[in-house]
Amino acid sequence: GGSGDLGGYDAVSAFKAICKKVFVSHSPEQLIQHAQLALKHATTGEPGPVAVIMHTSSLDGVIGPDAFPRLYPTTGYVKEKSRAIDADAIATVAGVLAGAERPIIVAGHGVRLSQAYEQLHDLAHTIGAPVVTTQGGKGVFDEKDSHGGGVFAEWGRESANALVGKADVVIAVGTKLGPIDTL
Repeated sequence: GGSGDLGGYDAVSAFKAICKKVFVSHSPEQLIQHAQLALKHATTGEPGPVAVIMHTSSLDGVIGPDAFPRLYPTTGYVKEKSRAIDADAIATVAGVLAGAERPIIVAGHGVRLSQAYEQLHDLAHTIGAPVVTTQGGKGVFDEKDSHGGGVFAEWGRESANALVGKADVVIAVGTKLGPIDTL
């Protein structure tokens, strides 16, 4: 299923709405190629979700010497990102925060995904910044905390929007600040 034929569910269109790339595999060889390409597309450029839809024919067969899938070298397009801390960037950020009079933290759903609640709390209290959340981030910071500002943006509280509007430095944590998150 999922082909969209005869009024059936159209999985390709559904996944295209939320994925960078969608592959539909019709043979075992093609499935191997698509899995490799999916990893490439998911991890290069702007990383993001990729879908591989497996037609039942892609799951029925044997891959052997006569039906060997063509594999492509990943060297050159799958690059390992450095995980080293950029000391200059840290010093720049520390300088900006030290000079800030009204810093604010905007926290999103990424805080929930990484379960960084305690780190967010510690950051807010260390730098003395209120925390407002996006809709997706609601609940990642205790709104009853002395630094809690509530949900901001179009569907948020006016007081939270005012805090963001008066801020001289905005620290976005766990959010892409999409259109619904900004006024």
